[in-house]
Amino acid sequence: MARHLTDVDIEAICEMIDGWDPQTPLTWRAIESAVEARFGHRYTRQALEKRERVKTAYTVRNNVLKNIPKRSPRGTVELLAAQARIDGLKAENERLKVENERLLAQFARWLYNASLHGIGKEQLNASLPKIDRERTRVTAVDEIRRNGKNEKI
Repeated sequence: MARHLTDVDIEAICEMIDGWDPQTPLTWRAIESAVEARFGHRYTRQALEKRERVKTAYTVRNNVLKNIPKRSPRGTVELLAAQARIDGLKAENERLKVENERLLAQFARWLYNASLHGIGKEQLNASLPKIDRERTRVTAVDEIRRNGKNEKI
């Protein structure tokens, strides 16, 4: 059984899709194989597509690849590498725009629901409680040392 995908894994998969070679067809099967090669576990299309960020990255990159004019590779290796990097950054930029729009819509939905339930802007903007980073548990040995007693435990 494959391990669960973490946020770091999902980000790596999205970056892999963003940098997909335009000469290679972008299919779920190809993504499954690339993910297996990267992580050592095989994930199904359904498991990958269930992650909204992966699905968005796939959709955006597929649309970008369909609109890229077919060109024969010309120029130096450095030029081709630079063009591949530019294409990858454009794809990442498009994906992040779509993801940002989705998050803004979610924020608007949350804001509306909060106002429906009587939660004010002040409450929503209240700072988070301070986390007490002090030790939460004192062992018996620590207590004895603090009190200066040499009693046996």
